[in-house]
Amino acid sequence: MPATHHSSAPPTPSAETPCAPPATAGVGRIPVLDVRPVVQHGRLPAKAVTGESFEISATVFREGHDAVAANVVLTDPEGRPGPWTPMHELAPGTDRWGATVTAG
Repeated sequence: MPATHHSSAPPTPSAETPCAPPATAGVGRIPVLDVRPVVQHGRLPAKAVTGESFEISATVFREGHDAVAANVVLTDPEGRPGPWTPMHELAPGTDRWGATVTAG
């Protein structure tokens, strides 16, 4: 019987093959889903120029009746985090949060 090789590494996409959405870690105790803006289904980071203001939104919730809040933290091109910006509930009861931030 011929030997076969099995690899746990996923196949690398070619130019003709569209990339699958990135694998996500398991959903935690406070899921943060549907973050926007998004570029190519999260494959690339959303970018802005210095001084540009834009809206960030996400669905944030928790099981049970505990209060939930969310913050936005922008990172610079080197990956350094900036200041936290508190998000506000966009429509009560929808679990949708948002904030307007300005790229530093």
